[in-house]
Amino acid sequence: MKKSWHKLFESEAAAKAQIPINDLVTFRLGFKKICVVHTEAGLFALEDACPHKMIALSKGKINEKGQIVCFWHQYSFDLQTGKEMTGKIIRNAKVYPLKTREDGLYVQLPDDKPKDEFSF
Repeated sequence: MKKSWHKLFESEAAAKAQIPINDLVTFRLGFKKICVVHTEAGLFALEDACPHKMIALSKGKINEKGQIVCFWHQYSFDLQTGKEMTGKIIRNAKVYPLKTREDGLYVQLPDDKPKDEFSF
């Protein structure tokens, strides 16, 4: 699957200045909605969807362990791996790599497009 890098901020420092610790911002990039989370451990990017019911993870909170917690059923996810940490569901959240370049902070996303509902 082809992947592309998308610029989010002018620099890593700019991202950290705009996102308070233990908070997040959301972006819509093409057909994807992602959230970028800032914790003491750094910046992380993940799909803005809990894999259980596809509820926006951005409506949740960051817990004391630096995990994102879905507000609906309180499932928590590791920000580095996407692993579900409560042991209640098997599916993990989708995480995306971030990269700092000279000209900004970028996220790498798959170039997927929605399937045409009429194609077979």
